[in-house]
Amino acid sequence: VGFLATTWIPKLTLQLVVRDGEELGGVARRSLTLGVLGSATTILVCALIAHFVLQSIPIKVVIGLAIAEAATNVFVEIPASLVQVGSFVRSVQIRLLASASRLIVCALTIAAPGVTLVQFAIGQCGAMLVAGAVAMVVSFRMIGQRIGFGRFDSYDVVTGLSYGSLGALSAVQDDGDKTLLVRAGFENDAAAYGSAYRVFQLLRFPISALVQSTHIRFLKHDANQKGIHFGRALRFTLPAFAYSIVATVAAVALRHPLASAMGIPNDSDIIIWLAAQLPLWTLGQFAVSGLMGIGQNWSRTAIAATTTVLNAGINLIFIPTFSWKAAAAASIAADALLAALAWRALLIGQRARNKEIDVRRRQQLHRARFRRFDEAEGSVQVARTESPRPTG
Repeated sequence: VGFLATTWIPKLTLQLVVRDGEELGGVARRSLTLGVLGSATTILVCALIAHFVLQSIPIKVVIGLAIAEAATNVFVEIPASLVQVGSFVRSVQIRLLASASRLIVCALTIAAPGVTLVQFAIGQCGAMLVAGAVAMVVSFRMIGQRIGFGRFDSYDVVTGLSYGSLGALSAVQDDGDKTLLVRAGFENDAAAYGSAYRVFQLLRFPISALVQSTHIRFLKHDANQKGIHFGRALRFTLPAFAYSIVATVAAVALRHPLASAMGIPNDSDIIIWLAAQLPLWTLGQFAVSGLMGIGQNWSRTAIAATTTVLNAGINLIFIPTFSWKAAAAASIAADALLAALAWRALLIGQRARNKEIDVRRRQQLHRARFRRFDEAEGSVQVARTESPRPTG
């Protein structure tokens, strides 16, 4: 719900300012309006889900956590994105407010005995609202704008949903297999597989940070430079892929202590089965950013939808028989397909942009030639007019 309602707004904010060149203050006001409406939608939908579906969980817990997530996505992430236009380091510092607030609540929950789930949700809600208020005040002072609201249009919604749907599909792909394992009766396998999967998710963090830090760079588009986004994606992919290989080899070599620390059965080969997942996932990340750079956001969504269908299909068919092995195979197959489709789409899209540049350059060359020809003709006419008539 959050992916489709609020988490896309910070990315839309960056695109409107960096790529589309719109005025920062106007974008800030439109983004806040979208954020408040998206937050209200998130809280309402979550309350309905809690009432009709998650009846075993107190509705106060669901609403409290929904408010906490909405406050993070709107009152922390949007201001941080506005600051990121000028300084990525400052934006990280603002985002750390939310992380620090969460950690404080978790630490207090662990330290104080007898804390209920409702109290924990209320604590998270209050902490995120405070962090959001601080982030709003500090960020808007940094960018020299007043906090306010403004009108948005259909372009904002459609463009933003291309980001949101991509995030929602990724979330389904990341968590759907664990849900299916539980529904198929493999609760223990689901716990072990989830723990092993978290190992590789932790190893993703440096690459995810690099993707986040280069987001603005991919949004900067030079209409006269050929191969800019393909080359940029390739330059970032190579060192990231090298890191993923090293990290995967280390995870496999240390699989026994990792299994012991994460609660995975020592006789399980889950980490070995998932070994290819991190490198394949890495191969697709900057190609997807490159597609954003050439303006093909919905192509990214279509690719993510295709890989999610593949992932879900393998899981639905094979998990009842092969348990976590089917989940691992589905993740690896989906990541490999995403990388292949993303690079293919980026290569085709970049070639099309290169052809547009060639056509534009030829047109400019022809216009320059005609201009020089016209100037030469005008000079000849002036010379004929000004030359003296022959006598005799």
